[in-house]
Amino acid sequence: MGINEYVKNDIGILEISTHMLGDTETANLQLQVKGLINRGIKKIIFDLAAVKLINSIGIGNIMASLTSLKKAGGALKLSAASEKIIGILSLTELDQFFEIYKEKEEAIASFHVKT
Repeated sequence: MGINEYVKNDIGILEISTHMLGDTETANLQLQVKGLINRGIKKIIFDLAAVKLINSIGIGNIMASLTSLKKAGGALKLSAASEKIIGILSLTELDQFFEIYKEKEEAIASFHVKT
């Protein structure tokens, strides 16, 4: 369990395979985001496929990561979130701050779409 980080082209992908309940690994999420920003990676995807539990601390860590990226001129997208996590984001009206994709590949492709 933990966070697997890799970079595909200019996109940082964090595959999160831990419960997002405020433990050390979740707190490390922000450190990994800041590390990517410091390396010039400002497009980041959180792959939430393996996240089964999340609480307000976990949501707070996602929001803090979003804030860090926006301040750096970047973007955060979510992929493969369960219906439960999408429901929590919707209930708290935080879903309006994120682009949420069913698959990681869709999220990756969305960074390359010109508007």
